[in-house]
Amino acid sequence: MAVAAVGSTTLGWAMALLLAPAALGDDPAVHLGPALPVAVYWAGSVLCHQQPDRSPRWFGRQAPVCGRCVGLYFGAPLGALTAASAWSRRLSPNARTVLLVAAVPTALSLLLGLAARDGEVLGRALAGIPLGAAAAWALTAVVAGDVA
Repeated sequence: MAVAAVGSTTLGWAMALLLAPAALGDDPAVHLGPALPVAVYWAGSVLCHQQPDRSPRWFGRQAPVCGRCVGLYFGAPLGALTAASAWSRRLSPNARTVLLVAAVPTALSLLLGLAARDGEVLGRALAGIPLGAAAAWALTAVVAGDVA
């Protein structure tokens, strides 16, 4: 039950990030009202710097979080799904090792971004996916009692 909660929460947040810009737009097919997307953008402002040059644009609007955060949050459902699988339970690796290895692309992206101050949103997002997936995997595995 707790594993399903982690998985559905990570998936729900990723979908909210994707749909919030559309919900603020003028598309009559989206009927979410203003409260939900405003709440997503507010939560995004608490979690992320939201710099426009580092944030993707969806549906003609800036996303609620930057590219790196997009990678983290979109990778999380993948990690939760992996942890819930029987295949993952048979592997039983050390969670700290997995997290450290998964953090390498994000750390490199951060260091390169500080050095070059580039605005490569897609690269930042791709670098964040492994860490987001590993963090959700570790959380889900711990909740399920599979990893100590």
